[in-house]
Amino acid sequence: MAKQRPMVRISDVILKIARKFDIEIKLFEHTINSQWEEIVGDRIASHTRPDTISYRILTVYVDSPVWMQQLIFLKDNIVKKINEKTGRQIIKDIKFRIGDVTKDEVTENKRPDVRMEHRLLTKDDLIFADEVTKPISDDETKGRAKKAVIKYLTAKNRK
Repeated sequence: MAKQRPMVRISDVILKIARKFDIEIKLFEHTINSQWEEIVGDRIASHTRPDTISYRILTVYVDSPVWMQQLIFLKDNIVKKINEKTGRQIIKDIKFRIGDVTKDEVTENKRPDVRMEHRLLTKDDLIFADEVTKPISDDETKGRAKKAVIKYLTAKNRK
C-alpha cells in the first residue's frame, strides 16, 4: 500500500508559487484592494483607495487633506486590521497621498478585456508544475492546480 501524504492547503501551494515568482506582494495587494471596505469601513473606504505595497509600506490615496490628517491618527489601527486580514505581518506602515480615489475595473472585480499572448512551455516549466503540486493528494484538485500553474507559466507578458 502506498504511503499517503498529508493534505496540503491549496493556499499554501499558491503562496509557494507566488514566492518563487516574486508575485506574493501582488497577491496581498489584490487581497487588500478587494477587501478594503471590509477592512476600514464604508466611510473611510469612500474617501480612500489602497494602491501598492513597497518595502512593506502600503500607499493609500486620499481625496482630501482633512481626511489624510484624520487617517494619520488611525494608521496603526488600519495596519493592524490589514495584517489580521492577510494573516501575516505584511504591512509595517502606510503612506497617505492626496489623489484620485475612484475605483478602477480591477478593484471592482470586473475582468478587463485583455487577450494574453502565450509562450511555449519548457521542460523546466513542467517539472516546476509537478513539483509545486506534488503535495496535493486529491487528484482532481492537483490537476486543476497544475493547469493554473501552467497557464501562468505560459503567459508571455509576465516579468
